[in-house]
Amino acid sequence: MRKKLLAILMMMGIMAGGIAEALPVSAAMREEASQDVSMVEMEGMANSEYVELGGTEQGMTGGSSVWVNPLYPEAAKEAYQEPSSSQSPQAVDATGVNAYSTAASAANYVRKQMVSRRSAIEFYYNGYGLNAVSLRNLQDEILDKVYAVTSSPQEGDYLRYHLTYIRQKYMYTRSGTQAYVVWEVRYTSDAKQEKLMASRIKSVVRSLKLSGCSEAEKIKKIHDYICKNVEYYNDGTWNCHSAYAALKQKAAVCQGYAALFYALGIQAGLKVRCVSGTSNGQPHLWNIVRMGGSWYNLDTTWDDQNSRIIYTYYLKSNGNFPSHTRDAEFQSASFNRKYPMSRNSYTGRVGTLSIKRVKSAGSGKVKITWGKVNTACGYQIYYASGKSRNYQRLGTVKGGAKTAYTATGLKPGKVYYFKVRAYSNLFGETYGKYSAGVKKTVK
Repeated sequence: MRKKLLAILMMMGIMAGGIAEALPVSAAMREEASQDVSMVEMEGMANSEYVELGGTEQGMTGGSSVWVNPLYPEAAKEAYQEPSSSQSPQAVDATGVNAYSTAASAANYVRKQMVSRRSAIEFYYNGYGLNAVSLRNLQDEILDKVYAVTSSPQEGDYLRYHLTYIRQKYMYTRSGTQAYVVWEVRYTSDAKQEKLMASRIKSVVRSLKLSGCSEAEKIKKIHDYICKNVEYYNDGTWNCHSAYAALKQKAAVCQGYAALFYALGIQAGLKVRCVSGTSNGQPHLWNIVRMGGSWYNLDTTWDDQNSRIIYTYYLKSNGNFPSHTRDAEFQSASFNRKYPMSRNSYTGRVGTLSIKRVKSAGSGKVKITWGKVNTACGYQIYYASGKSRNYQRLGTVKGGAKTAYTATGLKPGKVYYFKVRAYSNLFGETYGKYSAGVKKTVK
């Protein structure tokens, strides 16, 4: 069966330009296989009709389909043009046949190939009821799993919005149990650019000095970095839609802005998604990011005003995010359950914390720990002694993710009271309310 399948793929031209060479078969086998299919059968294959192979009961049917990223409707014209021989798929795995029986296992393979920016991806699929419709549905199912969010900044939504279109060519047996699939993929960036991005994403996050920062601090630093360093520019190429264009060339369109925020945010440990839709009637991409237990809209493209940064589209609720309409996928009940949006936009205010524990840390020392405030930039620690409870500042902790402070120089045997408050200086100085005082006798 594999010999006859290879013969048909070769004669259809699906395997032209290198795919045939990827399969581990001898020249003699290739010649013998080619003799199993007549010119009549070739004509039938060209019309995606059922073909009898070698007079047996086994047959193969071929066809094709095209997937176009909804964010790139202009890609449809190019996607539906049949490539010339010089654009034929190239071999992507010369070590053998990739055979899978589940969408998840196929997706793991496809994701690796896409991250490496392979222009042609081929695999076998084993199942039941395989036909033109099921193989197109399988393509959608594999894609959904391919760009599922992971911990990698160059996977998930980043990968999804670096795809412009996929041409799928397939063959399946009459029994509907085996299929051979070739994907010809068009990206907005290439392998060399993505290799550079892997190191640049890490270096930029390091340069922002986000260690110990709260979610609010990380979001603002990344937002401001992009707005300061990227200029909106469309040069008419696919590459200007990439995060590479935004980070390296410092000029991109909305997809570059949003994909870059996604990559930097994931690298920094934030929870981020890209959301597609329309803005003023045009296809557009922006982000949502989680702070605390809620998600907020954020659009670095629109907040970048060349000579200055604005915050009109910064951490906004759906009700306070004008001129943005989400695609249906991102308005669904299932999506909103998974990504609950905040009812209110971010105001810069900080919440009230509570002290978790005050414990001895040695002679004349105590360690104070408290709950993290996601909107804080740091914390001020106060103490008092005696009946007057006249509190004085004991120290300051910079970094909203830092939730402990060790007080020293205290008098053993004396009773002290401690309280803490959060502060933020992201948009001017703001302070949260003091925590309740906690009593501690120092050892």
